[in-house]
Amino acid sequence: MSFFTRFSLKNPAAVILLSLLIALGGIYASGQFKQEQLPDIAFPGLGVVTLYPGASPNEVLDTVTLPMEKMLRNIEGVKNVTSQSSNSISAFSLEFGYSVDMKEKAREVEEVLGGMKLPQGVEKPEVQKFSTGGQAIIYSSVYLQEGVPEQEMESMVKDQVVPTLQGLEGVAKVEVLGLQEDGAFIHLDAGAMAKYQITYQQVAQTLEANYVNVPLGEITLEKVKQPVFMNGGVETLEDVENLVLIPAPIVRIGDIAEITRGNELSVISRTDAKAGVTLNVFKTADANTVEVSDQVMAAYDEIKQEGKLGVAIQYDRATDVKESVSSMLREGGLGALFASIIILFFLRNSRATLIAVVSIPLSLLVAIIALKFFTNVTFNMMTLGGMAVATGRVVDDSIVVIENIVRRLQKEKISKDLILSATKEVGTAITASTVTTVAVFAPMGLLGGLSGQFFRPFALAVSFSLLASLLVALTIV
Repeated sequence: MSFFTRFSLKNPAAVILLSLLIALGGIYASGQFKQEQLPDIAFPGLGVVTLYPGASPNEVLDTVTLPMEKMLRNIEGVKNVTSQSSNSISAFSLEFGYSVDMKEKAREVEEVLGGMKLPQGVEKPEVQKFSTGGQAIIYSSVYLQEGVPEQEMESMVKDQVVPTLQGLEGVAKVEVLGLQEDGAFIHLDAGAMAKYQITYQQVAQTLEANYVNVPLGEITLEKVKQPVFMNGGVETLEDVENLVLIPAPIVRIGDIAEITRGNELSVISRTDAKAGVTLNVFKTADANTVEVSDQVMAAYDEIKQEGKLGVAIQYDRATDVKESVSSMLREGGLGALFASIIILFFLRNSRATLIAVVSIPLSLLVAIIALKFFTNVTFNMMTLGGMAVATGRVVDDSIVVIENIVRRLQKEKISKDLILSATKEVGTAITASTVTTVAVFAPMGLLGGLSGQFFRPFALAVSFSLLASLLVALTIV
């Protein structure tokens, strides 16, 4: 370790220049980090969703799910494949081990499915990754201002608000709840059904027997909604009315029901007793939560300025992220201040205290540079927590070096040989102490499963900070 000290004593100008570069580089790197509330934990699984509009569960199973399942089971590393076939939807859940690179597996699954030949009308399979960053970052609602007709809500949201939000950089999708949905409705007449002695089950069976790949709408049987599909050349509402329930005497659905086409609200959203629509904004995996949130808020401000729509924010994750970052920085700063006061109290030397205190920001800046360019962690509670924990420890090596030099100076004249000798005397001790502490924290980042992914940023922040403090003590101090 004496090599670093000899180099520093021979090249003081280079060390000073290097210190300035570290300071500038650390400040620059800190501004390039993605800011998140918690580490982005990727779960060892993928989801595959395929839409087959109008298909029944059995048809989805036979034509989509089973052929896809054969292909997905052959993917290397997959442990379990679970499938579900429902009306118009085929859904898979693929389970992998924690050591698998999920980005690579997602790409592999997309390639396998992209080479499959599926029935006409089947939409492209969507591969979904599961992680802690998969939730919406903003839960909000837009509502009509006073004097604006309620009929304008749907067009403004569909044609203005949603396209504006989806066009922002970093926005993956916007979930909309509260808009009217088009549909066809069969309103059964209980009196007519009793007259012809027809049950709800007969109506359902007739509709199911005339199934085609065209969804007509929903039917409510015993307060339970079920999808309705038509078959046998059924293309219009009149065709539905003419479906025969009883052959002799002939009783048709139109004799016991009124069939209409219209709109229905599957979700009713109101804000401050006003008609509204709920909008949940999701970001892309690589986007910065704070930056995306700022863009969305700016877009909302422009929408509010037009005077027709108001905006209410129920939850904004960026607020929690900013508070976490600011609180950690504040606590770290207070820790550095208190450490400086304590060092001054014991050393009773302002110059020695100043030299020791320099090691705190420099060590943390070196750690920030290492975290940015050698890892893929984000600025989150665990990363900043690791730095806060390290703040009190990074000054230890510098204090030991300074104290030994000051002790020697009480009996000897200052010289490069004295500084080199004094640093060498304690070099082995502080190296052993620092490496031992790193050996305690570093394995936390090597844990398997979710625990390893969660504590990895903490372990890396502490380890890099401590190793940087040792280097600073042997050179700059």
